[in-house]
Amino acid sequence: MPDPLRLHFTDLLSEARQGRLRTMVGRETELGQLLRTLGRRVKNNLLIAGPPGVGKTALIEGTAAVLSREILPTLRTVPMIRLDTAQFASVLRQTPALSLLGRIRRALASLPPAVVVIDEFGALLNERLADPWDLEEIFAPFFRRRDLRLLGTLTDEEHRTSIQGHSRIEKYVEVLHLAEPPSDVCVQILTRAAPLLQARYRLTVSQDVLRRAVELARQLPSGRAMPDRALQLADEACALCAVHGKASMSEEDLHTVVSERSGMPTRSAARQDRRRLRQLP
Repeated sequence: MPDPLRLHFTDLLSEARQGRLRTMVGRETELGQLLRTLGRRVKNNLLIAGPPGVGKTALIEGTAAVLSREILPTLRTVPMIRLDTAQFASVLRQTPALSLLGRIRRALASLPPAVVVIDEFGALLNERLADPWDLEEIFAPFFRRRDLRLLGTLTDEEHRTSIQGHSRIEKYVEVLHLAEPPSDVCVQILTRAAPLLQARYRLTVSQDVLRRAVELARQLPSGRAMPDRALQLADEACALCAVHGKASMSEEDLHTVVSERSGMPTRSAARQDRRRLRQLP
């Protein structure tokens, strides 16, 4: 029977060479920390902790892009493989816990030297693996082998409740806390995404509007962090323009989306309402 762990791996370096991964903007400092950790002889496992939408996956994909182009001495010929956590989590629900843990441990131990990416590591923690003993079973192959490295992501809350204070895990695993990028980096990220939005919705988006999107995104009552919150606002405003057949996105479109999602009129939206009232017979 094929091992479920192997069935859900993809080669990130291959995807990076094919241009299928997102381009990372900013995060040079964090990228340097990540590469140094993976290249160490000991304690070369890393978990990236941060709120949803802060760019944890983008940092991992940016790392794959760097490794696909450059041969770093300590990571030469090391593959980077990603576990499809969402699909694999469904396997967790269908397999007896003890049997599954043994299979995961054996599958990881049999892998060749590699960087094993477990994006949204919290998805596994939130299934049936939150017990400290279960966690040690998952981490054991990374503890015992220096040529097998873990690179995972989870939220700050998942780190606090499942990892922090677990002395054996903290002995072998570094944690990189990812904060929201500054506004100028968020604008750069939106600028990089603008051609995709313009092609998708067949309209134009100016740099001034993108800067305003970053400013207004901070007013949105969203569970997502920046820059995702700004990306979602720009995408929704573009969709609004497309529905109304507009050739370009304006600041007023952003205000309309913010007003609808927050339930409170922005100054621009209020001006539009007053204008409509004056036009009533």
